[in-house]
Amino acid sequence: MGYREPSIGDLNRRVAVRRRTDSPADDMGIDSSFSELKGRWARIEPVGTGAYVDSMQADVKVTHRISLRLVHGITDAHEVVHVRGVPEAPGQVEVVPGSPVYRVKRSADMNDSRRFTLLEVEEMGMNQSGVECMANSASLEGYLHIEGFDSFQRDAFDKRQIRAGMRKVGKLVTQRAQMNLALGKGQDGYPINRTGTTLESISFKVSRSGFLVRIAPRKTSAMAEFYPAYLHYGVKKGRRLGKLAPGKGVGKSNRRAAGVRAAAIAERAAGEWRIKPRDNYMADALQDSNSDVQGILKAAFAAALG
Repeated sequence: MGYREPSIGDLNRRVAVRRRTDSPADDMGIDSSFSELKGRWARIEPVGTGAYVDSMQADVKVTHRISLRLVHGITDAHEVVHVRGVPEAPGQVEVVPGSPVYRVKRSADMNDSRRFTLLEVEEMGMNQSGVECMANSASLEGYLHIEGFDSFQRDAFDKRQIRAGMRKVGKLVTQRAQMNLALGKGQDGYPINRTGTTLESISFKVSRSGFLVRIAPRKTSAMAEFYPAYLHYGVKKGRRLGKLAPGKGVGKSNRRAAGVRAAAIAERAAGEWRIKPRDNYMADALQDSNSDVQGILKAAFAAALG
């Protein structure tokens, strides 16, 4: 299938492609670091309904296609953001506040012409009918989409029936994840359940719309820090980068020179593990419960149409 290459004026969105790296923060949650921003002009197009449904059925959600001048090395570890120029720093760009972020799903040389790169992306924050199992508050590790009801608008469903089905699924997968963690006893790469704190932190929450349920460990009062994130991502030896002392950086913002931060992060990432990453018991729980979840939600969606 050939794609229409951008013509003059089509590349009208200022964006940047950045690589995201997540690591446990010292206080709680996740500390995300990004590669240096470089502004590029791009064309952003939403995919058609048919293409969107096809991508959902293939378990790879694609909401937009982004075209830009040929760029090598873009993977699913990258994301695309809208940027704008920084008035006090000519040549630099910053992320536009409140603008969407696009997670890269696929990257290809458009039409093999070596002129443009085509990115298939997912706009972050879109809520679809389904179940998410999360290892922590930032990393989506499992997603299950229920097929057969894409042609209906949400208003056609009885929300009470949908929410009841989602709650039932949430309870099922939560119990399965807790069982995996309790019975695993450190085997199969799972964390060792010593105090039961992580096990008790696993819970579910149905979204406001009722069409999504998230199952995840959450920080509780018994946790000094959110260590499920440390166990999921692991911790490398060495200190994290902190703020530079006044006058040690470049410009008024006292930033590190171009490339210095990225090089330091890459050096630490290549080092030895202080805490090795553990296997994802949440995603495994969803996979183990797949057939039951499908049956519960299909029945709920069918009843909600009645």
